[in-house]
Amino acid sequence: MRCWLRIHLSVLAIALSAALGLAWSLTDGALQSAQAQDSSLEFRDALSAYGRWSEHPRWGAVWIPADVSADWRPYQFGHWVYTDEWGWYWVSDEAWGWMTYHYGRWLWDADFGWFWIPGDDWGPAWVSWRRGDDIIGWAPMPPDDSTIDDDLGPHFWSFVYAADIVAPSLATVVLPAAQAPVFIRQTVFVNPTIVVRTNDHVVVANPGIPPGIIAARLGHPLQTVAVEPHVIPGTVGVAGAIVGPPPKGGGVRDSIKPQTTLIEPLVHVPPPTAYRPGQAILGPDAPKALQRANVASPTPPPAVPPEPNRLAPKEYPSGPPQPMRPNLGVERPPPSPNVVHAPAPPTLPMRPAPPAPSPPRPPVVTNVPHLAPPHPQEPARRCAVVNGQQVCR
Repeated sequence: MRCWLRIHLSVLAIALSAALGLAWSLTDGALQSAQAQDSSLEFRDALSAYGRWSEHPRWGAVWIPADVSADWRPYQFGHWVYTDEWGWYWVSDEAWGWMTYHYGRWLWDADFGWFWIPGDDWGPAWVSWRRGDDIIGWAPMPPDDSTIDDDLGPHFWSFVYAADIVAPSLATVVLPAAQAPVFIRQTVFVNPTIVVRTNDHVVVANPGIPPGIIAARLGHPLQTVAVEPHVIPGTVGVAGAIVGPPPKGGGVRDSIKPQTTLIEPLVHVPPPTAYRPGQAILGPDAPKALQRANVASPTPPPAVPPEPNRLAPKEYPSGPPQPMRPNLGVERPPPSPNVVHAPAPPTLPMRPAPPAPSPPRPPVVTNVPHLAPPHPQEPARRCAVVNGQQVCR
C-alpha cells in the first residue's frame, strides 16, 4: 500500500512539474510577444507624425520619412561624439532621430528608397566604418540577414576628411557623393557596430575608428562625453537612459556632458587594417561596454611613422551613383568656424647639403728608381769636299 502511494505521489509530482514548466514557458513567450507588440506600438506612435508606414514584401512594416530631399541619406544630419561607455554615438538633428538611429536598421531599394525597419535592440548607432590614410566613411548597417557590410554600394556611404569627423554639423563637411566610388577604393572596411548577446541582455557598442587615431588627425586630445539617451519602455542595459521620447522642439535632444577623460593622440598612426568577422579592431580606449563583455582585441599592427595627408584624386568616374548628394563644386568645402582641423606640421629647418665628394687623386707610386733625363739628340752633320779637302758642318 505504501509502495503504491509513493508511486502515485511521484507521478503526481512529475505531472505538476511539467504543468508548471509549460505554464512558465507559455507565460515567458506571452511576455516576449507582449513586449514586442508594445515596442511596435511605441514605434508607430512616435514616428507616424514624421512619415508614413508601408508594407514591404520582405521586411514587413517599414517606416519612410517625410519631407526629405531626393538625395537624403541616414546618418548625415547630426554629428558624432565619443563616449567611454559605447564608443561613437550619433547625435541626430532630426526630431525622430532618437529612435530610428538607435533602434532598427536602415535599408534602401529602388521601389521604396530609404526606409527604416523596426528593431528592439538599442545601440549608440547602427553603422559600419571604412578608413584610409586621411578619409573616413560610415554607412547604415543593414539587417543581419540581408547583405555583408563590406558589399554595400557607394550610395550607402558618407565620407569626410578624418579631421572633420567630429564637426558639429557633418552635412556641411561631407565630401561630394560622386566621389564615393573613389573613396571606397582608397579605404578598407574596418569595423561594424558590435553586438554581444548574453543570457539576460544584449550589449551593443560602436568602436568604429579608434579615437586615438582621430586625436592624431585633429592634432590635439579628443574630448569624451557622457550621454543620457532616450529609450522606449522595456529597454534594459543602457546606462543613464531616460525612458520616453525627448521633448518636442529645440535643437539637440540628447543630454550630453563633457567628461574629464581625454583621448591622447597616437604617436604613430597604424595603417588601416581590414576587419575580419569576429575580430573587432579595438584600440587601448575600447568602449567599456565591450571591456565588461570580455571582447578581446587582436594584436594591433606594428606602428609606422605617420604619412603626410593625401588629397583625393581629382579624376572621378562619370555617372553619379544613385541616390547621391549633389556635387558641392569644390574639392573640400570651406571649414565651419566651429570645426577644428588638424594643424599643419611644423616646418623643420633644412639640413645643409653634404659637400660634394672630392675627385679621386692619382695613385702615389713609390720605390721607383731615379732615372737620369736623356741627353738631347745631336743634329746630323753634313760634309762636303772643297778644293780637295773634306769640310763637315
